[in-house]
Amino acid sequence: MSNSGPLGSLLSRKAGGERRAQRILEETSAELGLVGFSSSVLASVALLRMGVETAAVSRALSWQEFEDFTAALLEANGYDVSVNIVITKPRRQIDIFARSATLALCVDCKHWARSLHSGALETLARQQTERADLYKRKTGLTLPVIPVLVTLAEPVARLADGVPVVPVWALRGFLNEVNPFEGLRVV
Repeated sequence: MSNSGPLGSLLSRKAGGERRAQRILEETSAELGLVGFSSSVLASVALLRMGVETAAVSRALSWQEFEDFTAALLEANGYDVSVNIVITKPRRQIDIFARSATLALCVDCKHWARSLHSGALETLARQQTERADLYKRKTGLTLPVIPVLVTLAEPVARLADGVPVVPVWALRGFLNEVNPFEGLRVV
């Protein structure tokens, strides 16, 4: 667990020892579909599940680590992943674009210290929908594209303006159940 840094140390303290913390990481990794994967984000997910305050976890985690972990989760679940896509005219940036045989996800990663109110989530959802639509039009992609917000904090709502807001620990379950025909915003 040495590569989990301060979050790994906190997990060891909360779990009552290094051995128990390692077991928790292994269980969390398996639940997320990342067998053998170790990172500070994995420790973060374990800590959040143990009830540690999101703000404390978020401060010890960089946005790059969070995006990399989210991309790894998508890849482990069978998606082809592109990261940090920049669209020009107008200039927009997409954190992660994940493609399967039947659909694509345009993912915006938010490693907030706390949940945002529904109005702010709806604004972010509309912006993500705009980026997804722009990318689809510019690339000529024919797959349905679902804009998604992936968060560290538990969201106040699971849908914002038809866009799924998914905590990172629930991403695997979302991927197993996502259906573009069940009330989700699709571009």
